[in-house]
Order: sequence, then C-alpha cells, then structure tokens
Amino acid sequence: MKEKFISYLNDNYYRIRIIRENPKFKYDERIHCSLKEAVEIRNKILKENYIELYKTKKNEKLLLFSKKRTKTQIKKNLIFKPQKVDKYIYTQSNGKYRVVIKKGSKTSTSYNYYSISGINSLKRAKEIRNKKLAELTLNKGKIKNDGITFYEFTNYWYKNYCEKELSPTTLTGIKTFMNNYILPSFASKKLSKITTKDLQMFFSDLKLRRKIRPNSNGEYELLSTNTTSGVYRLIRNVLNKAVYWDYLECNPINKVKGIAIKSKEKLIYSKEELTEIIKLLEDEDLFAQTVFTVLICSGIRRSELFGLYPENIDFDNSSIFIRRNAIWD
Repeated sequence: MKEKFISYLNDNYYRIRIIRENPKFKYDERIHCSLKEAVEIRNKILKENYIELYKTKKNEKLLLFSKKRTKTQIKKNLIFKPQKVDKYIYTQSNGKYRVVIKKGSKTSTSYNYYSISGINSLKRAKEIRNKKLAELTLNKGKIKNDGITFYEFTNYWYKNYCEKELSPTTLTGIKTFMNNYILPSFASKKLSKITTKDLQMFFSDLKLRRKIRPNSNGEYELLSTNTTSGVYRLIRNVLNKAVYWDYLECNPINKVKGIAIKSKEKLIYSKEELTEIIKLLEDEDLFAQTVFTVLICSGIRRSELFGLYPENIDFDNSSIFIRRNAIWD
C-alpha cells in the first residue's frame, strides 16, 4: 500500500519527505524502520505542524496552519482571502467591509494612511471612502506659511539643516553661490510663487553672465559650466527640502533641464619642470621649501596641507594622514 509522503528505498529504509511553501516547511529524512513505524512518524510530524493529510474536496487547496492558528480556523478548512470591491474597499471573512486609503510616499512627511474595518454594508463603505478622499483632496497642496519668501526659507534651511549636517568647506561654497548668484534674483520672491518659467529664465541669463574677475589676458570670461551646474544643484536641493518639509507641493526645477559640465584639459607640470622648480626652491627659506615639496610629491590640496597637525605625519612609515581642511574666509 502506498502511503503519502513516504517512499521505500531499500533494506527497510524509508524516506519521509514533506515540503510546503506557505507557510514554509520542510522535512526530509531517511529512516531505518518498518512501514508501520514510518507512518506513525509521518502522522506525528503532520499533527505537530497542523498539516492535513488529504484534501476534503475536489480543487480545494491543502491547508497549512501555523501553531498560532485557532481551533476554529483549523476546522473551517479554508483561509479567507479578502476580495477587492474597488481600489479602496475590501470584503472581510465575517461578511463586512473594510476601507483602506493610502496617499503619498512612505518616505514623505505628507504620507497619509487611513483604515477602518467592520462596516456593515457596501453602501456605508462607499460613503466613508468618498468622505475621506474628499478630505485628502482638500488638504492636498496646503503648505506651511504660504507667504514665506525664498530668503526666509533658505535662512531657515541653512540653520536647521546645513549647519548641522554639512562640512565647513561645503557651507562656504553654499554662501558664495547664494550671495553671488541666487539671492539677488529670488530673495524677495514668495517661495510658493517660484515657477519653472522663472527658473528657466534665470539659468538662461546665468549662462550669459561673465566672471567678476578678469583672466590673465584682462578678459572677462563667461561663467564656467562647473559654476552654473553648481548653482542648479543648490537650488534643486533647497526646493527638494521645501517639498520634504511640506512648504511646497512639488519642485518647479524638475522640469528645467540640468546643465552639463564641459570638462577642460588640465595643464600639468612635466617631470623636467618639476625638477627645475625643486632646484629653484634651494634658494628659498625652509617654510617655502617644505610647502612646495610636500605639494609636489604628495598631490594633496593646499587646504589639506595647511590643515595638517604634527600627529597627522608618520615619519617612520613616510605617511601623511589627511584629517581636516584649512578654510579661508
């Protein structure tokens, strides 16, 4: 007689193999015993894990019940699966209805979740659904302090985010971009009134703007793409934070095309030129010799060099550890 989950191998060896996916369960052992003993072991495993041996009806799924299931649920022989009436309404096992409404992203502070169960009729469930959706629609787009200006918000953003999260070097760059390029155009404008068109016109003008200082030939060059791209990223970050803090419903810069950076070929010293510079340093004082020799041989930045402390230099292993930058106001 063939027994379910049991297969005969040889020399009174039987294999008991029970595998289920939901909930996940696996038992696979080879046992030296009689068929009667194998059946007893199988039945014990099935009982301990609430697994039924045979289906009771055609097309009925084999039920797997965890130990947390109640006796009533086991007797029912079926696990109820809620059915969708529409996007927000579900049926329940007791014949009642449940309304679930989710709006927004879970990572956003504007995320809304609403759920209510045990509604007696479908008509009542629809009334509750419509009422809650209407409330969410009315609240959509409401922002904190509708009259706040761009300058007031950036000042709040700088104190409550930048000073706490960013490095001094980054803060210096933010101040430069804000004072020289962004605030002259947007400081007095209402934050909620800044449009994609305003930003597009601003960047069109910025691309034609020239540097404050002339180059070695006395010419005033156009701003580099590094500068215009940096301004773009800074405005985008400020407005993204305004959206995250619920001062804006969406970021108007998202529809403004980003600025591509044009890379320039860097001018570097040849080996012969560096050798000549080191020879010329022999006539200079020890400070100048040390500074230029370290810069040439290590490739570190000037700010990193002047940020070094004696404990950052390991003379025994000829190593320099960069821990901080020096900042000039």
